[in-house]
Amino acid sequence: MSTTSLNTILGAVVLTGILGALFFGAACIQTYNYYRTYRSDGIILKGAVASLWAVDVLHIVIYIYTIWYYVVDALDTAWVPQVMNWSFKFSVWLAVALVLLLDILYMIYIFKLAPNYAVPALVGLTVAAGNIVAVVLGVRIIIFTHFTNIYAISSSALIYLFFGLFCLKAVNIAAAMTYYLHGSKDVFSVESNTSIVRRTIKLVVGSAMLIAFCSFFVLACHLAMPHSMSCVVVYMIVSKLYHNCFLSLLSCRPIPLGSQLQNKVDGGCNEWSAKELQDGGSSA
Repeated sequence: MSTTSLNTILGAVVLTGILGALFFGAACIQTYNYYRTYRSDGIILKGAVASLWAVDVLHIVIYIYTIWYYVVDALDTAWVPQVMNWSFKFSVWLAVALVLLLDILYMIYIFKLAPNYAVPALVGLTVAAGNIVAVVLGVRIIIFTHFTNIYAISSSALIYLFFGLFCLKAVNIAAAMTYYLHGSKDVFSVESNTSIVRRTIKLVVGSAMLIAFCSFFVLACHLAMPHSMSCVVVYMIVSKLYHNCFLSLLSCRPIPLGSQLQNKVDGGCNEWSAKELQDGGSSA
């Protein structure tokens, strides 16, 4: 491996740690606000949010160790930075697991909102295909021992299929949720008015466009640097962005009356005026 390629790989690893920490901090704030505001939610949804946060915490801890390993422990050893450490492989799998959990939660809400199972089944096929390809790539990364092994899949059609399905999956989820939310009187089991539905639809569409843009950006990184791990490390950032989008969607629901009396709304879609809060409380 050339020095330039090694610098590119390790630089991408460190940059991912910095950006990932920023998104992790945002997810922590949103998770805290969720539990503070929506105390009346069911135990299953609360458990799902806690599981997502736990996976995110484990991912950032393992990734910090990965950066320490390559930047500190391997600083005086010429060959160690070329080795693909177990922590890097594990962090890739944690990112895949985080995306898989988020896809499952999105599919649950799509099936809940849908009057029949035709459209959700088609979206589910796209989601399943995307995650199967991600698992296959994850297995190949586990087999690798050195970063030079990335050459084996850098020009593979599996890479392009993975990012294509990831983008298609995000668009299909957004399209299905937008369609069903537009014609549904029930949003996340909470009675809501038209402004809440419109706000939620805008967030769903915006999140999908952002995820799709990031998917194309990751693919562009791979095309520009095919012999680096840029596509893999940027995917880890996208997984954390995906997590934040889901938490933002939960925060766009109407605030329970008890939370309005006890707590002031903190940021995001819940930053309403007192009049809007009164109107929402009276309609609920």
